[in-house]
Amino acid sequence: MTNDKVAAVIVTYNRLEKLKLAISSVLAQSIDYVVVVNNKSTDDTKDWLSEQTDPRLMILNMEENSGGAGGFYHGTKHATENTDADWVLIYDDDAYPSEGLIDKFRAIQITEETGAVSCRVVTPDGKIADFNRPGLNPFKSLSRFLKYFFVKDSHYLSYDQLENSNDETVDYSSFVGFFVKTKIVREELGLPRKELFIYCDDWLYTLELTNLGYRNAYHSDLVFYHDSATFVDSYDDQIWKKYYAYRNSLHFYKTAAGLLFPLVFLAKLTSWILHSRHYKKKKEYFGTIIRACKDGFALKTKATV
Repeated sequence: MTNDKVAAVIVTYNRLEKLKLAISSVLAQSIDYVVVVNNKSTDDTKDWLSEQTDPRLMILNMEENSGGAGGFYHGTKHATENTDADWVLIYDDDAYPSEGLIDKFRAIQITEETGAVSCRVVTPDGKIADFNRPGLNPFKSLSRFLKYFFVKDSHYLSYDQLENSNDETVDYSSFVGFFVKTKIVREELGLPRKELFIYCDDWLYTLELTNLGYRNAYHSDLVFYHDSATFVDSYDDQIWKKYYAYRNSLHFYKTAAGLLFPLVFLAKLTSWILHSRHYKKKKEYFGTIIRACKDGFALKTKATV
């Protein structure tokens, strides 16, 4: 089976030099469409994009920065509504595909129940990007559940699997090098959750796909590079980000854990409280935890099969 037409969706904000590589790397391949969502960048991104002439490029200049989640929502919406692509390939502006990746993807034999394909994500020097490791739902069985609490990283693919597995079933993965069938997006899955803004939107979306009964197939032969920066400079300067990280992860675990969610919530809450030792602005930090918990419980979970 040939995997037909592919539309790449790239979300960018104020990282023009990295965006140039993200775009040029995929345009050098047999990609059919490239949708670039400019999340109201304040650098020269808009001007540079206006000068690009490749007919495969489709530029969306947003009037507000809706975060990565909002950008993936708008980009995926445009790709599924305005192209005849059979697959959407999602990634950030600081990521780029390895040479020949699109052709390698098209050569894969994909079964009917496979709704998504995830790539091996590595740093520019070829090391596994830990932040992008695909995962296994630790609440699917008792053995997985016990391992989750007592065996470090048991809910991720092992490093050996990451390096040497093709067509390995995973329950969730990142949006760096993520292929999803447009038919499933249009008919059942829907679009990424724009209200999440940043963090965990990819894990939740990919988990929702597998909850519908479709496979997310990991292929180590499909390599994506992720030139990600360090996330924390100062803990106190990052408190606003913790709101999204905590709120959205609660919603993810509510979707993953089902009836076991209360236990997971208590474990996560304890961890976040203990994490307060890193912060000087403790009142602001604890206020963030309270808001994140309140809003995380309020987010609605999609129905599953």
